[in-house]
Amino acid sequence: IHDEKISSALATNFCLPIEISRFAHKLTTHKIHKALSAYTPTIVLRKEEREVYITENQNFILDANLKNPIDDPETLLQQLKLITGVVEVGIFCGQKNDVVIIGKEEGADVVNFND
Repeated sequence: IHDEKISSALATNFCLPIEISRFAHKLTTHKIHKALSAYTPTIVLRKEEREVYITENQNFILDANLKNPIDDPETLLQQLKLITGVVEVGIFCGQKNDVVIIGKEEGADVVNFND
């Protein structure tokens, strides 16, 4: 992970990426905005060189800038994944990491959780 993503609360230093189907993407975006309303989101369609970014699976990515930290990531992940058109969400729950590598400009830090 990049060191800019390190924070004391989830999604306070970066946008939450949400991959969505291109079909009916405006309706899906509206439903996501409603599901994230407690976090006062600003949601934008990701662009690359002024063009809408399209994933290798031909989907769009929304970047959700949340004003409030995510207090219950597992519940939020479930709510978002139940929305028709949501393909993937940048919340990874239930995964135990033994080692995390944090990338920095001057190199990398390795955090070993087994020590």
